[in-house]
Amino acid sequence: MTSSGRTFTDLILQMERWGERPCFSYLPDGDVIPAETLSYAQVLDRSRRFAAALADRGLRPGDRVAFFAQPTANYLTALFGTILAGGVAAPINHNFKSAELSAYLAYLKPAVVLYDRDSKAIVTNVGEIPSPWVALSIDPADSNHPAGLDWAEWQPSDPRDAQPDDVAMILHTSGTTALPKGVERTQGAMRWFADRLTRLFFRERDTLLCYSPLYHQSGTLAATFSMIAAGGHTIQWQRFSASRFWEVVDRNRVTVSNLIPPGPTYLLAQPPSEMDRCHSLEWVLLGGRTDHWSEFQERFGVVGHSNYGSTEMGFVTSTGERDTPAMGPDILLRAAPHYVAGPVCPEFDLRIMGPDGPSAPGEPGEIQVRGPTVFQRYFGSPDLTREAFDDGWFRTGDVGFLSDRGELFMMDRAKDVIRRSSENISPLEIELALSTHPAVAECVAVGVPDPVRGQEVMVCLVLEPGAAPEVDELFAYSADRLANFKVPRFIEIWTDFPRTGTMKVRKEQLRRDNPQVVRHDRLAAMVRS
Repeated sequence: MTSSGRTFTDLILQMERWGERPCFSYLPDGDVIPAETLSYAQVLDRSRRFAAALADRGLRPGDRVAFFAQPTANYLTALFGTILAGGVAAPINHNFKSAELSAYLAYLKPAVVLYDRDSKAIVTNVGEIPSPWVALSIDPADSNHPAGLDWAEWQPSDPRDAQPDDVAMILHTSGTTALPKGVERTQGAMRWFADRLTRLFFRERDTLLCYSPLYHQSGTLAATFSMIAAGGHTIQWQRFSASRFWEVVDRNRVTVSNLIPPGPTYLLAQPPSEMDRCHSLEWVLLGGRTDHWSEFQERFGVVGHSNYGSTEMGFVTSTGERDTPAMGPDILLRAAPHYVAGPVCPEFDLRIMGPDGPSAPGEPGEIQVRGPTVFQRYFGSPDLTREAFDDGWFRTGDVGFLSDRGELFMMDRAKDVIRRSSENISPLEIELALSTHPAVAECVAVGVPDPVRGQEVMVCLVLEPGAAPEVDELFAYSADRLANFKVPRFIEIWTDFPRTGTMKVRKEQLRRDNPQVVRHDRLAAMVRS
């Protein structure tokens, strides 16, 4: 028996009440209609069969199961099956190569690694790791292979006993550290998070379009799991496409979506279309920058709201709920050049800490949080865990400030702040200034080492198709809009940025010398002139 209503295992079992209602669909890249759709009854049945299959293969309670596959229906049901069997699901970025996968497996020490036909070659090329593990395929095409895991061969099993403090998942942060940080998520915290987002955002009648991967919190807890708690339908899109987005929405009668960056920016860059207003989308969770919210909401007629959170803590603020009116231009303009993340949710405590203690309203500092979904530890990393907390408060590493009305304004990651000649410079402020240039499609500012000033400002740009501005013009454009100490010293033009699986720009790769990208020096331009 599981604890009544307080665990994620309970939430999985409650899918029985939704019966034959559509639960989960997988939409392959390039398609507009899902390749497979499972009802709630089918997801639960497969999950219980996967639990039996894993137990029969020797999985014990507390064993870790690594997931290295595309986010298909089999992936989801194997994930739920792992949790029902008492295992700990540990999704891994399916874009990794063998060396990256080896590093993750070496620290996770999983009992089982689940893969599909797309990832089979990479898994089979993984070198030795310091623990025995079994590789099993969740792909039906491999069901007759000795490593195949054909869920249909097993009878559904009853779930293992689960308690709120039991670890159910390990989700990895998408930061820039060399070693992975695995965030342990407990049964109770996962259940609380899913129930809370359901109350705030999702409805039983909803169809959610999600392109966040299932190895990330934004695709699991913040989307699919919460939609299942509501009884709605999740369509998992293998890859976001701005040119096909509205067709997918229209063909599948999508009502909600979580638009993580740079999705909204790409949609705004599309040519105007009659589908801009003729669609079923009602509400979106807009992540990241908010300077273009007014344009997005006005053009597409969709209400958007944002939250502030991370893998370690879930969401702790919200600019609004499902039925809250759209944020007005006055609020968005007042937020610039930072993004507004809304007031702190009542279940959480949030403080802004400066070098000498708590900051007054309007004064920036590190954002620190405590509350019911804040993680307790990084897997296998006691030193990192200790460093992450200050007397029970999670140190987010983010810089922001609170308004006198209690609204959080996000400025930057502490580690991303550029320190030039003792001046702290927000990359976001520079990015917003350069992004207004008509030739600039995307802009990222980073700090690069300088022997005199400590760091110099470098801007990396992706240009609009067909645009070819003079670099001197871009330097001048910056100088007209930024204080002298913020004007970029260097500009690089990229065709596209290196990104994580969740489409975040890999800033650590931009900071390196890239032989295929020309680095233009403003001082050299000044000498020429």
